[in-house]
Amino acid sequence: MAYTLDKWLVRGRLVSLFCLLIALVGCSDGSDGTGGSDVPLDSQLETTPSESEQKIGFEIIEAQGPNSLRAWISSDITLEEFDALELPPGWIKNQPREGGTGVDGPDAGRFLRSPDSAEDGEFLDEEFFGFTWRHSATVVQAGRPMDDQGILTGSSVRKFHELTFNSGSTVVLLISPAGSVYFRIGRDANRTSDEPTVPTGWRLMEYVTPVDLVFDLYPRNTVIRTDNQDSFQGPVVIEELIASGEVPDPYDIAPLELTTDICDDPANMDVIQDALIWRVVAERNGLNLELAERMIAEPTRGPFYMLNLIRYRELADYPDGRESSLTGREANNLYSPVDFLSAIGAAPVFVGPVSAQLEGDDVLWEDVAVVEYPCPAGFFAMTSDPAFLDRLIHKDAGVETTIVMVTYLRSPAEGNGAEAAPGSFTELPGDPAFEFVEVLDFRDTAEYEPGSGEPLRTGAEAWAEFQAADRTAAEAVGAEVTAVLEVQGVFQGVSERTWDEAHFVRMPSLAGFEALQTDQSRQAALYHRDAALADNYALVTNPLINNIPTGSDDVQAPPAALPITEAGVGMICTSDADCVGIGFCLSDGSGPGFCSRMCGSGECGEPYVCCFACSELVAAQLPFSESACLLEQAAMSLGSAPVSCTCQ
Repeated sequence: MAYTLDKWLVRGRLVSLFCLLIALVGCSDGSDGTGGSDVPLDSQLETTPSESEQKIGFEIIEAQGPNSLRAWISSDITLEEFDALELPPGWIKNQPREGGTGVDGPDAGRFLRSPDSAEDGEFLDEEFFGFTWRHSATVVQAGRPMDDQGILTGSSVRKFHELTFNSGSTVVLLISPAGSVYFRIGRDANRTSDEPTVPTGWRLMEYVTPVDLVFDLYPRNTVIRTDNQDSFQGPVVIEELIASGEVPDPYDIAPLELTTDICDDPANMDVIQDALIWRVVAERNGLNLELAERMIAEPTRGPFYMLNLIRYRELADYPDGRESSLTGREANNLYSPVDFLSAIGAAPVFVGPVSAQLEGDDVLWEDVAVVEYPCPAGFFAMTSDPAFLDRLIHKDAGVETTIVMVTYLRSPAEGNGAEAAPGSFTELPGDPAFEFVEVLDFRDTAEYEPGSGEPLRTGAEAWAEFQAADRTAAEAVGAEVTAVLEVQGVFQGVSERTWDEAHFVRMPSLAGFEALQTDQSRQAALYHRDAALADNYALVTNPLINNIPTGSDDVQAPPAALPITEAGVGMICTSDADCVGIGFCLSDGSGPGFCSRMCGSGECGEPYVCCFACSELVAAQLPFSESACLLEQAAMSLGSAPVSCTCQ
């Protein structure tokens, strides 16, 4: 297999990588690894303790990878049995946690379902180590610093958890500088201090609830661990505090400040998803949640391009019922989010009114627009900003129908970015150039007429047969492919159909376009086109903005140059196949890495060192198996507890 270490080695981020991987054993706070887990799940068992009762819950963590840590809870194990558990590599005990009434925690709690279950009441129960355990929560990102002083540590947790504080209960709250509210859910049974350190700008508050207070922690939330190992979860809504002005409405709090460096840290996507306003975004009508999940899984991949086909209402229709004399286009102009786009480094790169629609008549489109976004994290940060959502009402009022597609720019294949030879037609004062836009949906299998004699092809392959003739004819008249966008899916809008590609072709003039349509070689190949397409739109546009970049966003830059030893360690690679005879490829999976090898001691060659014999506690979490040759400066962080690898 290709192990995933390259980015951190090359960019000097190995320490932060291992702080993420082994947050389980205290990397973030310098503990010696003997005190249990620092992943603050603190899952309360489904109980309603009496006023005098204090419940200690038992939890074990299954490390499936650095971004997937499963929490399992058990109700049929005692403290003595829990202490006696001997867990294999990949499993870690969480600290015994105290919970109960009053300031010790909620009065009652219940899990509605396991994190991966589709319906309430569905739970995943498994037997491990002689006891039955229930999957209660999944950590999807651990060890996130919550303040500039490095005092608070946060984790993003996916679970379906309902907790209740009875009327008259005292709830201990931790309030962020922005006003987000987190409540104390549990305490370390072995804590040495009752008072946590509170960073500048944060504050603790004891709140006596006048009514029963129910907190719904789903589908995910942030768990914060303080320096005395108290645990807080949220953000949550407390209506009385909002009404009094003590804290703002959490739906009015932006998860992140909109900046151009949002794409630098994939953990920003977790911050966005943990915010309450994310529920508003995720539940917005018409969003393709499956596509959104794929984007979330690659939060820093980019740039990508949102392709919009737009039809406006004749008159604006505001969903809040306000009266308006605006046309649909005028209302949409009020929406124009250029200021939000520029804040995250995004920009419209194509805006073209449609002057004619030659194919596809189910919707007559009026505008084609393409916006370049730096990455999904930037896009979702913008669309989770309350001020942006307020602006969005103008788009809802003005747009009758839309298709919004997530696309990526294809590499320079079909003349993309290449200088075309002069054609026989040029732009004239009475016959200007225009941009011809085609949005294509290929058949799975090309449908040729019976008796055509054509072999079995996919729709995309049949389209390639047509393009061979079309490209020659287009070059002859002076037409030029300016961009090809590969569609990943429909994000919002009319999504009954799938789409595969969008082609942007600069036509030198209407006369040149007509000459292309009547070219005999192209005409002879049209049957391939008919066989290829399940559906398409063909649009004549006159762009006001036309800055879609040439080139490809899919060509990954190689890592910084590394020394190469006689054995080949340090060679650039994309898979283990590139390292045959050397070892394996250390890569993050999204681009090139370098060849490393398993070693015992001293077989790597300068300036590499061999790291091996890592402590069993964390060996299963490390991104290499048994041993690896690493740069000396990168290996320095592996020699101290709790990692405790030997590097020579």
